[in-house]
Amino acid sequence: MAAHGRHGPPGRRGPPVHRRPQKDVIISGGFNIYASEVEAALAGHPSVGSAAVIGVPDQRWGEKVTAFVVGCPGHGRRRP
Repeated sequence: MAAHGRHGPPGRRGPPVHRRPQKDVIISGGFNIYASEVEAALAGHPSVGSAAVIGVPDQRWGEKVTAFVVGCPGHGRRRP
């Protein structure tokens, strides 16, 4: 059986299906940061449709918090 990492096995008709990482705790600079709490804070903003947070390896901090955010329709950038 092959290991699939962060992605599940290939879907029936396309690329692998994304699965939530098992680890919710990001350790950065000795602090425990819970990805689900950061996601909830981001999702609480009216212009955020959804958010996903992961820990990315970092030489200085151990891990750094990285967020992927999708905005809500109608809340895009405004042009002057």
